[in-house]
Amino acid sequence: MVGTRWFKCDLHLHTPASKCFKDTTVTPEQWIEEAERKGLNCVAVTDHNTAEWIDRIKEVAAIKKIFVFPGVEITCSDSKVHLLVLFDMHITTQEVEDFITLTGIERRKFGEQDAHSSLSVEEVMELAIKKGALCIPAHIDEYNGLCQVANTLRDQIFNKNLFLGVQVVHEELLVDNNSYNKTYALEKINKYYNKEAVSPAQYTIKEDRLKDWRSVVVQAIKYGKAILTFSDNPHAEKDSKHGLWGIGRRYSWIKMDKTPSLESLRHALLLPKFRIKNDFVCKGKPYTKPDVWFNKIVIMGTEISRSNSTPLTIEFGPQMNTIIGGRGSGKSSILHFIRGVFSKENELASLPTVINEFKNFFKLKDSSNQGVLKNNCKIEIYITRKGEEYILRMQQLQNSKDVKILKINAQGFEEELQEDTISFFNFDIFSQKQIYEIATNLNSLRDRIDDSNSEIAILKKDLGLIERQYLEKSAELRTLKLLVENKGIVNAQIVDISGRIDRYKASGIETELHNIDVYQKDSKVLNGLVIHIEEKSEVFTELEKAVSVEINIDDISEDHKAKLSKMIEAANEKVAKVKSSLQKLKSEYLQISKEFNSEIQDSDWKIEFLNCEKEFERKKQELSESGAFEIEQVEDDISQLRNMQDELFTISETEQVIVKKQEEKQSLRQQYIDKRISITERRKKFLNELLKDVNVRAKVEMCRDIDNLEDQLRQNINIDYGVFDADIDTLVKTWSITGESVESNNDKIVTAIQNVFNGTSTQFYAKFNSRILGLSSEQIDCFGILFPEDKIKLEYKTSSNQWKELSNASAGQKTAAILTLILCQGTTPLILDQPEDDLDNNLIYDLVVEQLRKTKECRQIICVTHNANIPVNGDSEHIIVMDSETKHIEAKQAGCIEDNSIKKSICNIMEGGPEAFEMRSMRYKVSDR
Repeated sequence: MVGTRWFKCDLHLHTPASKCFKDTTVTPEQWIEEAERKGLNCVAVTDHNTAEWIDRIKEVAAIKKIFVFPGVEITCSDSKVHLLVLFDMHITTQEVEDFITLTGIERRKFGEQDAHSSLSVEEVMELAIKKGALCIPAHIDEYNGLCQVANTLRDQIFNKNLFLGVQVVHEELLVDNNSYNKTYALEKINKYYNKEAVSPAQYTIKEDRLKDWRSVVVQAIKYGKAILTFSDNPHAEKDSKHGLWGIGRRYSWIKMDKTPSLESLRHALLLPKFRIKNDFVCKGKPYTKPDVWFNKIVIMGTEISRSNSTPLTIEFGPQMNTIIGGRGSGKSSILHFIRGVFSKENELASLPTVINEFKNFFKLKDSSNQGVLKNNCKIEIYITRKGEEYILRMQQLQNSKDVKILKINAQGFEEELQEDTISFFNFDIFSQKQIYEIATNLNSLRDRIDDSNSEIAILKKDLGLIERQYLEKSAELRTLKLLVENKGIVNAQIVDISGRIDRYKASGIETELHNIDVYQKDSKVLNGLVIHIEEKSEVFTELEKAVSVEINIDDISEDHKAKLSKMIEAANEKVAKVKSSLQKLKSEYLQISKEFNSEIQDSDWKIEFLNCEKEFERKKQELSESGAFEIEQVEDDISQLRNMQDELFTISETEQVIVKKQEEKQSLRQQYIDKRISITERRKKFLNELLKDVNVRAKVEMCRDIDNLEDQLRQNINIDYGVFDADIDTLVKTWSITGESVESNNDKIVTAIQNVFNGTSTQFYAKFNSRILGLSSEQIDCFGILFPEDKIKLEYKTSSNQWKELSNASAGQKTAAILTLILCQGTTPLILDQPEDDLDNNLIYDLVVEQLRKTKECRQIICVTHNANIPVNGDSEHIIVMDSETKHIEAKQAGCIEDNSIKKSICNIMEGGPEAFEMRSMRYKVSDR
């Protein structure tokens, strides 16, 4: 893995070279083994006023791959203050001893705890700096700490920046004034130094001493010094002697180059907020790699890379990677290759110039010399996902590109995966123009917010389901209303037929008409039961099919067949019995119908019914012969009346159903609104959490995106932009009235459209009215749930701490705010192509750099840039310098900021060279404080 990384460090350790080391039989091998057992990656040998064991420890540590800073714990003259002095890793015992003698300590006193320099703390620090060393005041908040120096002198030392970090012992002192509890601190610190709990009267650390200890910690915080924790390896708990037991009991996590150096340590101390985590705040590992991150890209056989035998390989670390280079170095080409392999060019569709530029790059070279791909050129992107390694391999064929997704298995072999697994490697890639486009259309942020939030995705899925149910319910209601439209006609027909039948009754057939009507109604009910039984008997057949699944013994592995066969056979037999029982039950059920029908035919009721029919026929014949009326007319009217009455009954039932369905439809509309409210609230919550502690904040106004309202209106009415503008504007203004609820606004639009559709209004221009009249009922239904999208407003904090709405900001301010939002959002890899364009340096530092530092803790960043603030103040873990002096695209060097060659490249490319940088620095003449 390339780039800086975290090391578990204990940089205050003693060996038997210190006379106060208790067990003098300890060997260098035992010492290093204990460091390894405690999980330390990096240590410092800092014996009291001696360097005797440095070379011996370094020799053993090299085998165990533990990094060792040579050092010494110098006792300074004033108040016997202890100072850790650390040298670069190549420094030897002899060189450290030469330094010790320069401080005025005689060789005969080497290793003695009570030996001390003749120089003051300040003088020792200045001497150490001249010799290229780093100073760390040891245990500043206890005995022999910097607390022993007078307060005014301490201020002078702190102010001169002779050191960048301090070792602190007591967490109780490392709090702000509002949280500091003197009584609690006294109790905890006295327990720290005493094996037994003591009462306040027995305290050895009194209030005056505690005040001195606390004051030096407050000074360290005030001056922004790195707060470090180391063990000073005691022999045992609360033991003043040194020994193996204490190695690594206290430690600090320090982010340094993969091969630590004193310069790397210096850089870490310069940025303690991002590169130092003491064990007060971090007991476990300080950093977890993201689920997905790019390891490297390998480019072979393209027009701008060298031959296949020397492919271009660019490695990436899991945190922040910065690609820099002069004009024409091809730094942005790396990102074009990544975009092309993943086919992410569609994201540029709204930017014609940008997408054309990309398409002219990522294609086979044509007759106009556009395109960088060749036949059979190959691009490989290596990716880590959830700890497993993958390769995306693209090969350019004559007319297409072939992309294979390969997984590297435990044996190191490649397994080809299905093409759709490419979705596993989701990432974000933005050019500066894409970012600016978002800045000029804030509501396009909605899709990005929604896509990155699983809760919103679920809510929107529910919203879609409610919408379908609402439209289905609307269609169902329209069908039901058609069924009741003829109610008036049916009533009129019933009155007409009933009048004729009343005349028949007056002729002397009333009794017979009544009797035959009653018997026929009863007969209909009885026949219905028989029909119902015959229809429902199929339930048994379906149930039989449902339970017919058996366990196939052949599906069981050969190893287990013998043990399971009897149980499987028994289960299958039971299933067969159930199937047989269902068949029997079906027969019994059908027999009910047969027996019931037979009993009815043999009943007294049937005999009376037949007699009634005979009497009715006799009476009809008698009346027919008398010439009163035609008997066929009587029967037709009676049959028609019965049908009309049945139809009226059905209509009445349907009307009741309509009332219920209307309530259900209204309930669905309210559910739709409630779900929209939930989405709005979730968007607010998401943005508030996302933008916490940054200089950008967001507001979400529910259903206030007027542009989206116009989009929906035109879509529903099926009209293009540029036509019916005045009519659409009338509808839009109906909604844009403030103070109205979303339900009320929707009601106004629905009423206006519905009235025109029903022909009861002509409030719009004639052609627009005609367009509405031409809509289908299904299209009209859609207006009932027409609610525009939420409107998103962004504000950013100005240098004067005032909040300013982004719509009133400059192009650079808008871009900076949106870039901050993009950086806050998501955990997938983020690739940025020169995002700082249009931004001035104070915006880059105040908004962008600060967020880059936070974002890289949870997602990989790959950024092409020409602004020094990003790699330097953003503390990029890995910097790739592209070569601008070759016709091919290739990396000149790669490393981290503490690498001298990388520093020189940054200065030359981004600052105009050391002379220009120094001249600007002198002309600025910015005071230290």
